[in-house]
Amino acid sequence: LEVQSVILSAERRMGKTSILKKMVAEPMSGFIPIYRDLEAIKSPEEFLEYLIQDMDEHLTAARKTQEWLKNAWKMVGGADVLGKFKVPNAPQFDWKTSLQILLREIAQNVEGRVVFLWDEMPLMLHNIKRVSGEKLAMEILDTFRAIRHDASTEGLRMVFTGSIGLHHVLTELRQAGYANKPVNDMQNILVPGLNQQYAYLLAEGLLEGIGITDSEARKQSAQQISEATDCIPFYIHHLVKRIRDYPEGKSEGVVNVAAIRSDLLNDPQDALDLKYYRERIKTYYSSEQQPIALFALDSLANTEPLIFADLLSRITLKNPALESEMLRDTISLLEQDHYLQRDSTGYGFQRRLVRDGWKALRGIA
Repeated sequence: LEVQSVILSAERRMGKTSILKKMVAEPMSGFIPIYRDLEAIKSPEEFLEYLIQDMDEHLTAARKTQEWLKNAWKMVGGADVLGKFKVPNAPQFDWKTSLQILLREIAQNVEGRVVFLWDEMPLMLHNIKRVSGEKLAMEILDTFRAIRHDASTEGLRMVFTGSIGLHHVLTELRQAGYANKPVNDMQNILVPGLNQQYAYLLAEGLLEGIGITDSEARKQSAQQISEATDCIPFYIHHLVKRIRDYPEGKSEGVVNVAAIRSDLLNDPQDALDLKYYRERIKTYYSSEQQPIALFALDSLANTEPLIFADLLSRITLKNPALESEMLRDTISLLEQDHYLQRDSTGYGFQRRLVRDGWKALRGIA
């Protein structure tokens, strides 16, 4: 963030939001992180209202004067309704210029580097596109990029996150004629699972917290848990919770990690939210890509790794009309969405837990 704005990418439940909230709780010297969840926002005017509100709350909490902020809001035509910043219900309101002016004022009047932590940015853009059309979503992306390159706002930084992936929104916009590359100036950082050492420490600490007093059993189980969950904290917590609630008692649960993991993967209540991986394809992949993605994932869940030619051969048995480029495009999306990864041996699932969850979900032996 000293150098450029950032996109934090990862699938759901990896801890993107937790990272942002930790940045707010423990900011580094010279940085002023401002967090906002954008998931429910459906217009640029609504976004503006939250932006000015967030800055006002930060300045109030820091006991700094915000008169300049109120003046800037009045300058762009904003209203103060019962102490709340509101965009007037006027069709001529220029949200684009107003956003640029407000961010220039923030950059010039706030001491330190303001970092806007905008969670679920892709969902906001998806909502705006759905409500007001592709053109407005394009304008918002282009305006953000222009602000990042404006000399008067060069001190500001933006962090975008989102579980659906910004690439899905961009793909839909390109299909509507959008040719720009609005985020190629931002660094894309993948949020991985924990380092194995820290996954182990987390699991052991949680086991100690639920009363596993046998240190040797605790250590062995912690190792199994970290490996069984791909070192992802969300899944570690769920696995330890199931050990705590094991019907035969937690002392038995702690030595039955594999069986508990299997129960979680096959849980009809879907405690791990693994159905999300199926629903995501249904929601964000085109009607042509959906069956191809399902065939590819089913094939790789059954046998991995597979080189492209073998994967194409398996899928064309079910879909003889499939063109190889359509499969390539679909696999590329599955890689960007963190289902698959590729190495010298071919394609396979990025995470064992997701692969095993997919097998359970799809009834693949």
